[in-house]
Amino acid sequence: MAALPDTPQTIVGIFGTGIRIFKAVFLKVLPLLLLQVLLVSGLAFFLSTLSLKDAELALFISVIGLLILSFFLLLVLGSAIVALVDSIVTQKESDYISVLCIGVQKAIPCLFVLILCFFFVGICFTLPSILLLTLSKFMPFSFVIFPIVGFIASLPAIYLSILLYIAPFLVIISDQGIVGSIRQSCYLVSGHWWKTALTLFLITLIASFLSLILFLTPEEAIKIVGPIVSLLSLPLMLSGQMAILYCLRVEKKKLS
Repeated sequence: MAALPDTPQTIVGIFGTGIRIFKAVFLKVLPLLLLQVLLVSGLAFFLSTLSLKDAELALFISVIGLLILSFFLLLVLGSAIVALVDSIVTQKESDYISVLCIGVQKAIPCLFVLILCFFFVGICFTLPSILLLTLSKFMPFSFVIFPIVGFIASLPAIYLSILLYIAPFLVIISDQGIVGSIRQSCYLVSGHWWKTALTLFLITLIASFLSLILFLTPEEAIKIVGPIVSLLSLPLMLSGQMAILYCLRVEKKKLS
């Protein structure tokens, strides 16, 4: 693909970078995306035909084991797709075997990063919520105050979630480890929080418009249209997210 930008980008510039990434990687990541979609579709079909109401304990344990294995495989494939996109964008030589090996190596660290990020964001939401709800009990018109309290309590969590958003990508494409990736994510986004948040919002909005196709699709065609929409929206979303990461790196490099 064309070289990544070497100057700070506006939101429009980040979108342009994301589109170039999407064009460069779509066909190459398609086989791995197909594996992801087939895995999810196969698992959903299996669970829809299974009845655990009167199932024996051995069957229940087997199903739990299958869900854990499927989740791990999805993490491996997801990590491999991110690694493949990075190798294409940065023009490193790689093949499907090598990126799948990276996916196996990075799946567990990526999982821990996700868990830590959800934990920190959850703490940032829960503690202010408890404090504000406790205080609101002593105030009149609590039915009006509760929605306001919920909004105020969510602000620290929203702020932190944007700071940590690129940490899972960093742990896959770099050797910084779990803690290092979280710290690097905060470092890259700090000072560019609004640009990152608005770009992520617009990217998510565009991907959501694609998902609206599912609501307009007749029920008998949903099994065909659903995977097609996923094969388009997932790489589009990923390309935009990776574009943000690369552009944030340029921003910090220029400042330093």
